[in-house]
Amino acid sequence: MRPKNVRLDSLPPNREVSSRDCRLCTKRRIRCDRTLPECRKCTTRELSCPGFDPVPLRWGQGVASRGKLSGRVIPVLPPAKRKDPTGPRSKSGVDEEPDVPAERREHDVRAVANCSKSAPDFSTLTPYLMQELGLVGHYLSTASVDNLFNHFCNEVTPMLIWLDGPHNTWRNSIPGLAKNSDCLRLSIMGLAAAHLSVTCAGSNNKAVLLHFNHNLRDASLRDLNHKMNLELNRDDAKAEENYGDASVAEILATILVLCFAEMLTPESTDWSLHLRACRAFVNRHSLQTRREEPLDSIIRFLFKEALDLEAYANISSFTRTPNLTLKPPSNSMFDGHFWIFTGLLHDVTIAERQLYDLEQEGGQIPATDISGWKAKLDVAHSMASACISSVLDPEDSNRGSFHAIIRAHYYAGLIYCHQALVRTSESAESTAAFVDGLFHEIQLATGVLPKCTIFCHDLFFPLFIAGTESRANPHRQGIVQGLFETTISTTGLWCNNGGLTFLRNFWAASGNVGTWISFARENESQISPFIIF
Repeated sequence: MRPKNVRLDSLPPNREVSSRDCRLCTKRRIRCDRTLPECRKCTTRELSCPGFDPVPLRWGQGVASRGKLSGRVIPVLPPAKRKDPTGPRSKSGVDEEPDVPAERREHDVRAVANCSKSAPDFSTLTPYLMQELGLVGHYLSTASVDNLFNHFCNEVTPMLIWLDGPHNTWRNSIPGLAKNSDCLRLSIMGLAAAHLSVTCAGSNNKAVLLHFNHNLRDASLRDLNHKMNLELNRDDAKAEENYGDASVAEILATILVLCFAEMLTPESTDWSLHLRACRAFVNRHSLQTRREEPLDSIIRFLFKEALDLEAYANISSFTRTPNLTLKPPSNSMFDGHFWIFTGLLHDVTIAERQLYDLEQEGGQIPATDISGWKAKLDVAHSMASACISSVLDPEDSNRGSFHAIIRAHYYAGLIYCHQALVRTSESAESTAAFVDGLFHEIQLATGVLPKCTIFCHDLFFPLFIAGTESRANPHRQGIVQGLFETTISTTGLWCNNGGLTFLRNFWAASGNVGTWISFARENESQISPFIIF
């Protein structure tokens, strides 16, 4: 049966189109309909649309006829053969025999990382270059490595703090630490690939980037395992002398980056495994050095990051909640760090677990002084508001939106205090005004979407708390669900999708199920671990 011809005037006028013809239509000398991501002229004839890139750099289109590369499709010389007394290690692609044909090898991701330890020079990662990774295999270009590092610095690091600014340690210090660390460098590249896989357009790009992320992750884990064995076998006396601070920072930064990469991966809960590793490593180092805080500034920053993640994960964890050696400081602003509410949330969570244990033992529940918690939140709100001036210019049009986000976190903290600590029917009545205030601030903060998305990653916790107070209000449920989906799509932080799934189940539950905390506790065995971050 002859394929149906595509009439351009029959296609939807509001479809997304490219500014140029696809390369196959150009080659076939027909008029392209330019439909994204693949043109209809190709798909209706079951042809693979090659896309709309202006400069197709296909290395496999020719064979060198002269010079050192004579007869080669890929313009790279093979690596020099080396004598390896231990022989080939495994088929992981890290240490293979050099005489194996390149097209039969897996990606040698360690070679990718080692080919460039300099600062990134490229501003974007071209999707077409990533499509070619399957062709170049072992001989990945330096440009790809630099582009991944650049994507990490420009697109990923702003999501790891409340508001991006000159004091972003993830951008200022961690890439420098990665120059001398294979495992950290590989994990950073994997995180960048994971972020691209959930934010770039085109299913082909997503599949290639996700596969690239998995290879980088596996290679990073192998090197990390070796580094951790060395660290675990280190003498305690050397640890007390601050011996190996660089190794501690390298290991903890790598685990955190691997954790963030899994938080970006749809359907993955492996972030919880990395978070447990962070917890164990932080506790061990603290007990080993017998200090409340590390002396090294980077290690101190990484400890704060790990404890922040732990505090947010524990909000939805009950039987899995661990005993922490350290806790996030409630009143510190670390190098412009805005996560000052984290310590308070940690304290509220611990207090709730203690009250529940007391109830289970039949003890008398003491009255909770909510005014004391409110006073602490007032201080946190004031500190965060004062620090905006150190990051945003006084005339910046985004200041109003970020002030709204801080107030949203303030109201969300007040509501969480009542949900967790007030054991009487007065809780719902006292939080009603806070809930109205929370939705008002969320509306103000999201009024700039989609034109401005720099605050999207700060919305998840207020949205989650707003959702827990919307069980009887379908209109507000729709608002929360729509904003959840928009922010997940914009940021790529798919770990928050577990929180949205929980809210849907909570809204749909029949009968009187109590608060969301009691519902989550009773159904924890059926609920996958989720983190609101």
